[in-house]
Amino acid sequence: MTLVQIYEAYFKDENGNIVTENTNAINSESLKMYLYVNVKQEGYFNGEINLTNSNFTFKTDTKNDYIKKIESKKIVLNQVNAGNQEEIEIPIQSDIGEQFEQSKLSLQSNVELKGVYKNGEKKDVEINTTKDIKLNLVSGQINKENIKNDVNIITNKKAIINGEEKRIVQLELQLGLTNNEYPIKNITAQISVPKLNGKEPKIEKNVQMNNMKEYEFNYSNGILEIKMKNEGNEQNNKILWNKKANEKVILTYIYDEYKDIQDTTISLKQKIVLQDNKEIISNTNENAILNNEYKDSTIKLNMYNYENSIYKGNLYANIDRDIKTKLKIDVTANIAQDITIGELQYNKDNGNANIQYKTSYINKQQIVNVLGEEFTIKIINTKNSEIIAELNKEIRNRRKWKYSNIIS
Repeated sequence: MTLVQIYEAYFKDENGNIVTENTNAINSESLKMYLYVNVKQEGYFNGEINLTNSNFTFKTDTKNDYIKKIESKKIVLNQVNAGNQEEIEIPIQSDIGEQFEQSKLSLQSNVELKGVYKNGEKKDVEINTTKDIKLNLVSGQINKENIKNDVNIITNKKAIINGEEKRIVQLELQLGLTNNEYPIKNITAQISVPKLNGKEPKIEKNVQMNNMKEYEFNYSNGILEIKMKNEGNEQNNKILWNKKANEKVILTYIYDEYKDIQDTTISLKQKIVLQDNKEIISNTNENAILNNEYKDSTIKLNMYNYENSIYKGNLYANIDRDIKTKLKIDVTANIAQDITIGELQYNKDNGNANIQYKTSYINKQQIVNVLGEEFTIKIINTKNSEIIAELNKEIRNRRKWKYSNIIS
């Protein structure tokens, strides 16, 4: 005879009916599961609930009379005495990581009850039983209003390339869902490519994928189509879901000549298929207006410190302290003929700070990734224009990419 049993681990539908399979929005705040524990004879039971192979976890801030301790996938029960028939309501939340198999969105979970039943004769009886429940996590109310369909003109300038005057237009596209509320299966975006003075541009692309795994471009009749996929394959069957980032595409239009232009509309529209196969389409095109307004984001510099504070005691004691900074150069279009970066020497004589330059490091591989194999880097003393060192692809020794005391 069964002394302790989970009649069911179950959900309840919107009408309050008991079900062992339920469908809910992945971001729902009202998800609940239920357990029914019954001690049928005299004695009492002490045990725990363990959740395995699941796409949800228990909310750990849950408190009620039946729960002694709760963790994300484990509940220690308070003692259940004979004659008690307890329905335990447990708030839960979806548990989908940044990489997962597609099947996890519709998964059968195992709910195990184990513990010790002490009968009227004070004898211990081991109890272990498992029930299965299935939770389908869908996109819910996500619709076309949730699409992130942004296009911005970040560069509009004249440039001399190989001795010829060109107009450089760069567009930054943000694609996906505004808050990335649900994993995406694929994105299809269409961006217009206007002619200027009757001529089509050369197009360069820079893609930064955060959730998609593959992409391709197709151009026809003034429309550039971008297709992105986030699907499992033989090499990697994981789906990506970076909840804090979207897909970014930098498009560079290079026109043959630079002339004044009238307001020209560049339009972006987008279709998204979610991992639950819901298809949503942007309800309106997002437009950017191209005119003669000057903009330039072809090169961006970002500098930051590895640490932002120094103990006052070190300053008062006049203790030397090494300070490391990192300079990151983002080149969004391969049109610059040269880039000049200056590092100034500060000291107590010019009244700014008692700071002495010590060492610079250059990442060779990142230089090659951006500039290719044909490049030259010159280290120049800004005081007298002396070339201290010159780097190119022929420099193999890693120590050559470190410079100490190059400014005296």
